Amino acid sequence: MSDISNRSAYRVTVARRPEHDRTFPFSQAGRTKLAAYIAELRAKGLKPQVAQGTDAWQVRVRRKGIRPSHDVWPLGRSGCVCQDH
Repeated sequence: MSDISNRSAYRVTVARRPEHDRTFPFSQAGRTKLAAYIAELRAKGLKPQVAQGTDAWQVRVRRKGIRPSHDVWPLGRSGCVCQDH
């Protein structure tokens, strides 16, 4: 099983208004500030555009299951896994 996610920064632009262009990080705090900035621009009557970059990706590969029994439970001298023998 694998998971691929885009963790690039968000860029806010306003058409013909470059003074309002800003970049926000992918983090939760960054997204909170992004939402507040978009609300602020909309309150001013502007139409912000939000785009996410493509320069930071996270790829996670997960393998489920257990290792072979000889790696998990090494056998004792008598061939038994219990400690009594």
